[in-house]
Amino acid sequence: MRYSVYFKTADSTAFLKVLMKIHVFLLISSFALVGKTNAEISTVIEALEINTSNIMVPTTTAGRLMFKPCSNPCDRKFALVQLTPETIFLVKRKILNFSEFRKTFYAMRSGNDDYALVTYEVGSNKVISINIGL
Repeated sequence: MRYSVYFKTADSTAFLKVLMKIHVFLLISSFALVGKTNAEISTVIEALEINTSNIMVPTTTAGRLMFKPCSNPCDRKFALVQLTPETIFLVKRKILNFSEFRKTFYAMRSGNDDYALVTYEVGSNKVISINIGL
């Protein structure tokens, strides 16, 4: 005796839907059983848009850049970050050496409408780049 099994389209679709719901349930259950993950999100690089009147550029690349982390003139305390020889100095998207950058920075700094983008590593406080005249 020979038996043949045939599935109707509606029955197989219903079966697949139930199977998918079981898979989703098992996936969600496994995440719930795991609980809190050990991974933490931490900021590695900070980029701040700062009013140029809140920035003090040192005299050498071995110095520290001081700035108030505000986009407008404010009374917050100064933050210190370390310049390095690898720091990139940009003025209107053009890379300059430090002495040219410093001269241009203080020439542009006269008004309250100028901003700088300071990018630095949070852990080491080393400046990656300073960009003015965006």
